[in-house]
Amino acid sequence: MVSDLNLFSIFTDNHNQIMFISKSFKAYLLCISFFSLFGIKSYAQNDFDKPILSSITISPTNIDLSSGNVTITVTLQASDTSGIATPSTGHSGAFISHSAIVGGQQWFSSWELIDGDQYNGTYKSYKSIEASKVPSGNYDINIRGNQIIDNAGNIAVNLPDQQITV
Repeated sequence: MVSDLNLFSIFTDNHNQIMFISKSFKAYLLCISFFSLFGIKSYAQNDFDKPILSSITISPTNIDLSSGNVTITVTLQASDTSGIATPSTGHSGAFISHSAIVGGQQWFSSWELIDGDQYNGTYKSYKSIEASKVPSGNYDINIRGNQIIDNAGNIAVNLPDQQITV
């Protein structure tokens, strides 16, 4: 007697049954076929919301270069239900652009995850400011949120410029 508990059996004895596939195994194969044909999409492919950027800080905002170089750090919170993809390397997280700056611009590092995870994390971008390249004055830091992209390809919006004083 063949039990439905067997998923797959082959008989060569007197029963003259060469192969048996249980109903549960057939249902399993049907499900696998259905999912393969129609595809089960991950949430990221159905995510149309941009990453949310918040809690932006610049430190320090008043920079005294009389004692040497000073590193400015921009941090922000980024959250997204499908997760933040690793921000591209080679692209700056922020920059300062002004005609008084030697070379016209100071590019910050790429965004780096420093706390949390891809769904809700704190990212930083930093730059060492040199007195020989950045004269005293007020400057706007352009924060490049468009370098933060979620796993579905949605791009965060750029944030308002933040001011620093050198």
